[in-house]
Parts: sequence; C-alpha cells; structure tokens
Amino acid sequence: MICLKSLDTMLVLPGAFRGAEAPFAGFYYRDTRFLSRYEWEFRDATMLSRSEAGPGSLMEVFSSSIRHGADWAVLRQLFLNPSGFVDEIFFENYSLAPKFFECTLSADTDFVDMMALRLPIFSKEIPEVKTVDSFSWRAFAGDGIPMRCDISFSPEPAVKRDGSASWAIEVPVKGRLGLRVTAEFSSDSGVKDASRDGDCGDACGKPNDGAQFYAGFSGKSRGSPLRKRFEDLLNERNPFAESVRIALYDIESLMLIENGMLVPAAGLPYFAVPFGRDSFIAAGFFLGRWPELAEGVLRYAASIQGTQFTTTKQEEPGKIFHEARPGELSRRGIIPFSRYYGSADSTLLFLILLGRFTRQSGNSRLSTELRDSWRAALAWLRLKLEDGGGFIRFSSDFGTTGLVVQSWKDSKDSMGFPDGSLAEPPLAVSEIQAYAYGALMACSDLSAIDGDAKLSIICRNEARALSKRIREKFWLAKDSLYALALDGNNQALETPSSDAGHFFPYCLESVEEARALAARLLKPDLFSGWGVRTLSDRAARYNPLSYHNGAVWPHDNAIIADGMFERGLHSEAARICEAVLTAVPHPFACSPQAWSAAGALRMCDILLECREGSSLRSL
Repeated sequence: MICLKSLDTMLVLPGAFRGAEAPFAGFYYRDTRFLSRYEWEFRDATMLSRSEAGPGSLMEVFSSSIRHGADWAVLRQLFLNPSGFVDEIFFENYSLAPKFFECTLSADTDFVDMMALRLPIFSKEIPEVKTVDSFSWRAFAGDGIPMRCDISFSPEPAVKRDGSASWAIEVPVKGRLGLRVTAEFSSDSGVKDASRDGDCGDACGKPNDGAQFYAGFSGKSRGSPLRKRFEDLLNERNPFAESVRIALYDIESLMLIENGMLVPAAGLPYFAVPFGRDSFIAAGFFLGRWPELAEGVLRYAASIQGTQFTTTKQEEPGKIFHEARPGELSRRGIIPFSRYYGSADSTLLFLILLGRFTRQSGNSRLSTELRDSWRAALAWLRLKLEDGGGFIRFSSDFGTTGLVVQSWKDSKDSMGFPDGSLAEPPLAVSEIQAYAYGALMACSDLSAIDGDAKLSIICRNEARALSKRIREKFWLAKDSLYALALDGNNQALETPSSDAGHFFPYCLESVEEARALAARLLKPDLFSGWGVRTLSDRAARYNPLSYHNGAVWPHDNAIIADGMFERGLHSEAARICEAVLTAVPHPFACSPQAWSAAGALRMCDILLECREGSSLRSL
C-alpha cells in the first residue's frame, strides 16, 4: 500500500495486497474519502515506474515496452496540498513524426468516513451524493455538514460526461505537451472546530504558529531546515543514512496542524489523526534535535484536556486524550472518537514529556503557561492510584465501542497468562505503573519550579511508595523481568514480554539489576535477531505476525534501547538498534507511523552517540 499525505489530504493506493487494500483506495480529506475512484488509462501504455518524489507527491512513467525502443513516454506528477491536489500529465514525443496520445480519466466519490470503511457494522453510513456536473459532487453528512469535491481541467477534455473525461492530444516531433487536473475538497460546518483550528484558549497559553513552522521545517530537499538538524546522520558514511532519510520523509508526511499547533498523525492510512500516546512518545524521541514538536504536542493536548465525566468517551477531568477524529461517525457520536480518552497512559506520558521538556530547555515558560493543565493531570493521576488500590488500572466495563485494553498493546488478546488464558479486568499493566512513577517524579520537579515545595515533596514520596509497590507485585526475581500486568485479582501475568523494557528509566534499584534486565530481554525467546519481540516465543499466544503477541515494533525497541543507553548499557542498546534498523518490515504494518519514524531516528542517534561517546541530551 502506498500512502501520501499533505496535512489534511491523503491518498491511498493499493500495493501488493490489492485484495485487502483495494476497499480503502482513494483520496481522503479530514478522515473522509472524497474520491473513491480516480483512474487514468493511457492508450497502449504500460506503467514502467512509480515513486514517491517527496512528502505528498507521486511520480509515474508510462510507455510501451522499453525493450522495443519506445520513442514516446507519458510522465505523471501528482502533488497533494492541504485541501486537494494537482495532477500534471506530460506527453513526450521522441520520434521523427507527430504522435497522437489518447487518455481517459474516470472519477467518482462516496464521501464515506474512514471508520465506516474499517468497521463493517457501519458500512450503511453512506451519505447521499449529488452530482452537480460530471466532475463536481456535493453531499451532506448525517450531522448536516456540507461536503464538496470539484475537479477542473486545463485544457478541457474533448469529451466529459458521467465522471469520465477523455483527451486526444497531438504532440509534434520532439515535442512535449501537458494537461493539468486540479481537485479541491471542502468540508465546512460554518462552526469553528475547537479540536482542529484556531485559538487554544487559556489552557494552552500563547499559540505556536503551526502553519508557519510547517512551512519552514518541511521540504523535499536535503537542505530543508528540519533535515539540517540531522546532517550528521545523513552523512554518507553513516550506514543507516538511508533509514534517516526515510524516517524524516515519513515524519514530514505525517504532520498536521491542530489548534494552530504542529502535531503528528499517528500513522497512515487508518490513523491519519492525532493520538495522544503516539504523539508524546514520538516527540520524546525528537527532544534532542527538534524540541518544538514536543511544545506543539503538549499545547494541543492541553487544549482538549478532559473537563467532565463522559462515559462513552471515557473523558474525566484532567485526563489527556487518546484519539481525536474529525469524521462524520465521530462527530455524530456513533463512535466515541471525536475526542476519545480511552487510554490509561496518555496522561502520564503528557506529564513525563512536559517534565523532560522543562528540564532540557532550562526554563519554565511552558510549564508555567500549562500550570492548570499539568496540575489537573496530576490530580487525575493521584485519584486513579487511590481508586486502583495503589496502581493505575482500567476496565473495559464501560458499555462503549471503545478499547478493551488501554495500554499501548491495545489488542483485546494482548493481556494473556503464559498458558494463553486472558486476564480479567480491571488490569494494571506493568509499563503504565512505570510511567506513573515517572509522571509523579516529573510533577515533583514541576512543583518545585512552580514554588510549591510541599506538593513537590508529596509527589516524590508518592513516587517512592509506588516504586515499592511495583517491586512487591511486578518484579519477577527468578526471571529478572517485570510481570506483564496484574489482573483484577492482583494475580501477576508472568508472561515474558517487551513491556519490562520500559522500566529502564524508572524504578530499577541498581546498575546490576539493569544489567540483569537487559540480559533477559536479549535472550533468544524475546530477542529475535531483528529486535525485542512484544511477546516471548515460549508464551502460548506467541505468533510472530501477531499485532501485539510476537511482532517487533520499532518504537517499543527504541524505548528499550534509549533506556538502556541512559543506564550506561551502550553495547546492549547498540545491539537492539542495529537489529531493528536492518529488519524486514511486517507485510501489513501501518506505514508510515510517527513513533516508528521518530524511534528510528533516535536509534540512529544512539548508535552515533555510542561511537562518539557524547550525548545530545547533555548538549
């Protein structure tokens, strides 16, 4: 599958797995498909090549069989923009006689929400489409929001009717002629959408001009400002320079502007919207080179922080969002994802990232502006620890269409005992407790900076008490690992998993214990040679192609490697980084993904720092 994106516009093209991917093909705008069909046919031509020319752009070359000495070619260049695209076709004649080219474009639309395509239960949620003329369509979503798609041509086609346009073009000897197709998408309720545009409000402090930043820090060339920050990693002597180039391309493609802030979409094509957990982890990987991304992510999250109890969306005062979708099904409340808060770790990761940003930047400007937000998040954290008997727990018993498992391994079958039986909620997942410890320590620092010595001491003492409880309930001394989770009866899931690797920055009592944990993660049942598996191959539910029960995830391994590196376990960290950066992609991986791209860049940094003996974080 090929996915291109420019802010709110996305193109999905089926790849090798056409049967599974074809239903999702098309052009999307703000999580809704605006063109379900857009196909060129060039008479007597075969596609010779297709390539992504840069973020949001595609190039294709057509001709007759190259073996027969073709004397003509058709070149196509497609450029996405924030609300549509421009498609340019060039007809080139290399012969000694004039050449006639004939081509046809067929297009159609359905204005279907991405989630209606993903979830068959909602397949009937299709708006009625009105055709204004052959290439202009209108529809109203179920909540009354008007949608429109307009396609224009230069020059006009010789024939145009019923979504089909044809041209017959004569190109002179050694000549070149072209045509241009322009598509414009719009979806406007006439009401300011607070989750996407405009001012952040008081909770967000001074707005960060995401549009200006995007214009300045994206670009196709190696000389773009963002790429200049990675010049040392793009050096041809770096064996992973190509991985760096691809990762930067991916992260540029994923950018969105939300509430005036620059934030990454989680991944294409199904998650082309902001996700809290993914954004915080990705921004954390970038802190050493691109701290502005963390600032945008933190401000945006603060602007849509929970303020009330809403069962279907699992919103609670102070809680940080999990997912924000602008599509029709979400807006109408058919699914809860317009602003969905069903993750147990996003609030904790928000606090950790704010603490790290404040510490690294050396000033309290952002933490002061977001004071009300981080204090509300802290209040949520402390209440959840109290309600969960000393741990952060979650239960799927909300009667919603939301997530059953609310840690990063959010598949419904990811929390299993070694024999394969699934744990009963409410669950306390191990790495979430580690994040809770890190969040309390971050709040201790933020409180001290804020001049609240009493709260700082309280947070630090509560962090130490939590660390002790984690030690008592999760640490498996005989296996030098942390348990995957505790079930509703406080029984430990002693299933070896990658989750234990998220503890390196938190709770470990000694260097010796860190070394033991690293050695355990690198044993063959967990370390595949391509990275640390999500689940040990000894576990009953192990499947190397499973989403969360055996596959290797780049961001998961980057977190582990980063923690090892910070603990001084450089050779162990480098082993993981080199393994992941040379791995073969999963055939059904969601690509690109923000935390995978950012994780790859962090792993390249780790390898560079191991070689040079310097740390960017100390600069």
